[in-house]
Amino acid sequence: MQTSITIGMDLRDKKHTVCVLNAAGDVVEQTAVAATPETVAKFFQRYRGAVVAMETGTPSRWVSRLATAAGLEALVGNARKLRAIWANEKKSDLRDAELLARLARADRRLLYPVHHRAEATQARLVLIQARDGLVSARSALINQVRSLVKGFGARLRACSAECFHKQTLPEAGATTLAPVMTAIEQLTAQIRHYDHEVAAQVAAQPTVQTHHAPRLQRLQPVDDFFVPLAVRKGHELDVEVGLLLTPRYVEP
Repeated sequence: MQTSITIGMDLRDKKHTVCVLNAAGDVVEQTAVAATPETVAKFFQRYRGAVVAMETGTPSRWVSRLATAAGLEALVGNARKLRAIWANEKKSDLRDAELLARLARADRRLLYPVHHRAEATQARLVLIQARDGLVSARSALINQVRSLVKGFGARLRACSAECFHKQTLPEAGATTLAPVMTAIEQLTAQIRHYDHEVAAQVAAQPTVQTHHAPRLQRLQPVDDFFVPLAVRKGHELDVEVGLLLTPRYVEP
C-alpha cells in the first residue's frame, strides 16, 4: 500500500496529465494518460493505496470511480473554489496536476472536496436531463413557428405543447413550416416515451418520506422522480420546505 504517494490529475477530454509526489513531496513521475477507462485503470493499478486529487468536471465522475475501485483514495476538488489553479499566470496542465497533488498533500480541505452521486443515481438523473433537453428544443421550435406565422398576418390559437403539431398553418407558410411541425410532433413522441419511462421508475421506487411536514400529494411524475435524487442526508427538511412553497404541490 503506497499511502505516502499523492497524485494530481489534470483531467481533459483526450488525455489526463499526471503528477506523482513521494512522501518527501518530490516529483517522481510526470506523464500523460489517455482518457480511456482501460488506460486510466491500468495506471491506477500501479499506485494502489495512494491519494489522487482532481477537479470537478465531466470526466471526474468516472475517473474517481475507477480510482476508488482500484484501491486509491479519490479527492474531487470543487473547481469553482480552486482559484489557486485557474488564476495561476503560469498555468499549464503539468503545473495544474502538480498543484492539485500538493494541495491534497498539504491539507485536503484546500480542495473543498465534493462527492459525486452514485452511478445508478446519475443514470437516473441523466434521464431527467435528456427529457429536459427535448422539452427545451420543442419550446424553441414552437416559439419560432408562432413568430414566423405572425409575418403572414396570422396568429395560432393557444394550446398545449403536446397538441401544437395539430395546428392549422396559414396557407402561405404551410409548406415551408411543415418540416418544423413534423419535428415538433417527433419531439412530443420522444418526450412522451421519456414520461412513460419516468412513470415506470417512479412506481418502482419508494416514496420520499417527509419527517417534519405532512406527506406531499399530487406530485407530477417527473417531480416525484427527481425529488429523491435531490434529497441528501441531512437536507430532507430543506427540500420539503422548498416543495411546500411551490404552488403546484398541494397538501392533503
